[in-house]
Amino acid sequence: MVYLEKEDVLRLKELGFRPPYETGEVYAYQFYSHKDEEWSHGGQITGSELLLAPQEVYNQGVKLFTIDEIFDWIHVNGYGMRLVKNIGSGFKFIVFDEDGIEYKGTGGTLTKAIFNTMEKLLIKRNEKR
Repeated sequence: MVYLEKEDVLRLKELGFRPPYETGEVYAYQFYSHKDEEWSHGGQITGSELLLAPQEVYNQGVKLFTIDEIFDWIHVNGYGMRLVKNIGSGFKFIVFDEDGIEYKGTGGTLTKAIFNTMEKLLIKRNEKR
C-alpha cells in the first residue's frame, strides 16, 4: 500500500480533504506517522518487530492517506483521472471534471505527483465555495 508523507497529509487535511467512507475505526491496512516513525496498525514499518502498533500510534499519530483513498475520493466526487509515467523524470497525475477542466501535478514520485494535483484541485474547489 502506498501512502502520502505526513506533511502532505496535513496540507490536504488543511484544505478539507477527507477520505470517503471514513468511519473513525482503526483497520490493519491503515498507516500512521507517530513521533517521526511510520506505522501500520499491524506494527512498525521498519526498525521494530512489534506485532501490533501501540494504541498511542493510532490515537495520537497522523493517519496517512493511501493512494487508494485518494482515488476513491476522486471517483466518489465525479472526477476522472490519468496517470503518466515519464521515464527519467517522474510522474504526471491529471484529474479532470465533467467539463474537461484539468488539474495537473507532477512529481519525482507517484505520491508527490498525486499530492501536487490534489492540492491544486482542493484549492480551486475552496475558491468556488
